Amino acid sequence: MRCAVSRTSPVSDEILQIRALIAENTNEDGLHLPADRAQILRNRLEIIHRSIVNLEREVAIHRIGENNHAAAGILEDAATEFLADVASEMDVAVDNLLFPDFGKGGRS
Repeated sequence: MRCAVSRTSPVSDEILQIRALIAENTNEDGLHLPADRAQILRNRLEIIHRSIVNLEREVAIHRIGENNHAAAGILEDAATEFLADVASEMDVAVDNLLFPDFGKGGRS
């Protein structure tokens, strides 16, 4: 199965090295890898596997961040409404309340 891998991908260099290793050890009878070369191939495949797992985690974290950013506005509106209701029930001036601002993305 053919696939396109960007030259800037963290796995592209490993894939090129695997291709070279296979090309060097392939003849008309097929692929013949001595034990040391097979270990190199195994190590390179493990590196690719770890890199892909890390990329998948980064994408998942990015998606969670995007979803949280979208949800921040809804959460901010709900918190502001709740605080305004509490303030009116307790007869507290709204000027004396600190309202949330989830849209800035900063940490306290």
